[in-house]
Amino acid sequence: MAEKKKLQDICKYPIMNIKESLDYLGWEYTDDEEGNYTNIKCCGKLVECSGFFGTEDLECLKCGKAMHDMFGVTPTSNVTATILNSKDFDVGENRHWAVINKVKEN
Repeated sequence: MAEKKKLQDICKYPIMNIKESLDYLGWEYTDDEEGNYTNIKCCGKLVECSGFFGTEDLECLKCGKAMHDMFGVTPTSNVTATILNSKDFDVGENRHWAVINKVKEN
């Protein structure tokens, strides 16, 4: 069996688990003992959550900070997208969130 690839090797953004991502972005959130994260805020407002198959993208519409589940639908251009097969990648400790820590220019 071939060695699994690391997601970080195919992504220009840092790959983290969900809690690491939320903390890295400096977002406020509520978590419960079961690993659910709710009431996620940035810049004093709830972040936008979206996706085709559940929550795949979280973004602050004010400052542009965001995170994307690499196993969700991932745009590859303005007209195409792909879905990675999680069985092809080493996702130790559930690290499959790309963290986009950019600031929108107003």
